[in-house]
Amino acid sequence: MVFKVKGGPVQHETNVLHEDLIFRLNGIERIDYRSQLGVPQRHTSSYVWIAGVEGEGTVVSESGRAPLRAGSLRLFAPERTFGIEGGSQVGFGAFLISFDVFREEESHPGTLQALSAEAWPRVDTGEVMLPGGRLQAAAESIWRRWTSKGAAQRMKARAEFLELVSDWASAAASPEYDSQVLMQQTKTFIDEHYREPLKLEQLAGMAGLSRNYYVDQFKKRYGKSVVEYMTDLRIRRAKRLMANSELKLREVAQQVGYNDEFYFSRRFKQETGVTPSAYIKSRSRRIVAYCTTSTGYLLALGVMPYAAPLHPKWTSYYHSRYAADIPVHLDGYKLGADWQGNLKRLEESRPEYMVCSSLISKEEKERLEQIAPVIYIRPEEDWRTTLKQTAAALGETEAAERWLASYREAAITIGGSIGQRRRGERTLLLRFWRGDFYSAGASSAAGVLREDLGINLPPLPSRYEEGHAMNLEMLSSFRADRILLMVCQEGETLPGWDVVRQSPEWAELHAVRTGRVHILPSDPWRECSPSAHKRVLREAARLF
Repeated sequence: MVFKVKGGPVQHETNVLHEDLIFRLNGIERIDYRSQLGVPQRHTSSYVWIAGVEGEGTVVSESGRAPLRAGSLRLFAPERTFGIEGGSQVGFGAFLISFDVFREEESHPGTLQALSAEAWPRVDTGEVMLPGGRLQAAAESIWRRWTSKGAAQRMKARAEFLELVSDWASAAASPEYDSQVLMQQTKTFIDEHYREPLKLEQLAGMAGLSRNYYVDQFKKRYGKSVVEYMTDLRIRRAKRLMANSELKLREVAQQVGYNDEFYFSRRFKQETGVTPSAYIKSRSRRIVAYCTTSTGYLLALGVMPYAAPLHPKWTSYYHSRYAADIPVHLDGYKLGADWQGNLKRLEESRPEYMVCSSLISKEEKERLEQIAPVIYIRPEEDWRTTLKQTAAALGETEAAERWLASYREAAITIGGSIGQRRRGERTLLLRFWRGDFYSAGASSAAGVLREDLGINLPPLPSRYEEGHAMNLEMLSSFRADRILLMVCQEGETLPGWDVVRQSPEWAELHAVRTGRVHILPSDPWRECSPSAHKRVLREAARLF
């Protein structure tokens, strides 16, 4: 199905599947949240359906935010990232269904070729709704059969999965789905033409809906009115222009769709709380955070990075909160995968300073130092000392002292609120990766818990503290009262984690039986920076 928006009706083909496509179920995971928690950002190695079966939530991906509703299917292609946030009032129930798609090679009959997103244009389906309780019943049945023992049950699960594929294809070709796609296409049209004086009647006509019904549906689907959504786009773009160009305020206003610079100034202050001139002044320094850790250092000093790596998964916290305020977005995919491309962006940006981890390669350091002076963060040094040194180099010494004082006050307050009994519990901080557990007791987050909050994190035998894997039997021997566990959110690890948590050995762990196992996101627990450590304090207050 191919869609085109040219300011008029959307044209499309209704053929959503080809008969020569072969679908193979890889696994299914049940997600059941009754609070505001959700699924951390994870990376897909195969196609993934998010099947919403109960309540409501929000799917967060590179494409933005979208609702997760009961009866809805959302499809993600390989090498994408997504996460799920819970609703504020009710939890949600969902299944994550992973599968591969193949096609027989024409030149080699009998040989199957895995289909990439580029080779299967139909992959981007948006939200497809199935009628009644059909999706929940199908997903429940597939999950029960897939997780039960025996090859016969798994074969039945695969058969039921193919029935679900057929239902999805039928729903995606229906007039009801067409209206959903048309709504999404008008949003895409707004994204591309928000600088223009768009009218609600024009947008509603594109979707084939009445003006009032379109306005109502847009607000329900995207959580903002059309006007609010356009204003947000304009203000975000204006921030980037003001921080990354020498344009006059009148020129900035015109480039984002406002003919009157005074009206633009009033709207900008309404939306951000500061005037455009104050915003420009606060962004006058071009200081680069070359890695996620350095972003956390600069923000602790009250310095908004001029450039920083941003990605919905690998830098989720900074991406969701500061993307509009950071003018130059470095590639944050797998953190450092495209360092040469990032260097080209920085060469064009003429930064004043760059703050960077010392753990990069010699070649990368040499290239960086040719662009601007580099302040290195050395993980082996105490982070408080490093913060002071970084502040001194940037002329922000007073800011560092203020931040450290506020951190000490927060640690004392939160440590006192946790109480002596819970601080005395035997707590383990662990990682699970590719089928094994690893100690995280030597991490900076462990130092925050142990040294700043007084949490009892007993040292494990030296071989485990040095990185040796441990199994469930060894984990059981430690008799932990509480387990804080980070599970790697990637395809090589999640199937193994699903097996472990359903095993009798896992169920018999003392912390599991008493309900004191907490699954932690990688942010802030794996980031060694002042800003991340303050977030660890807040998370500890919630957990303990």
